[in-house]
Amino acid sequence: MGTNDDLPVRYPVKAEDATRLYEKRVRFEGVPVEGSLVSGEGTLLVHSDGREGWAEIHTDEHLGPVTFGHHLVALSEAPFARIQETPESLFSRCGG
Repeated sequence: MGTNDDLPVRYPVKAEDATRLYEKRVRFEGVPVEGSLVSGEGTLLVHSDGREGWAEIHTDEHLGPVTFGHHLVALSEAPFARIQETPESLFSRCGG
């Protein structure tokens, strides 16, 4: 999913949030990827220059028609803003 030519969409991300959330386990539901909504679990990576940045989830779970391999799920601003901390992990529920 995605290619090396894809540039991440940047949006406001505080450095403190990037540090606090970086490499945490995250469950996600209904995140839009290439025209479909995907759900699963993975590791959240957050990048920030102190003002703006981007977030992505790395997962090896089954997502849509691709049943194997490593997937990178880029989070747009809306799913990133919906990340909640739970006792077990982080959680993001998007549209639907």
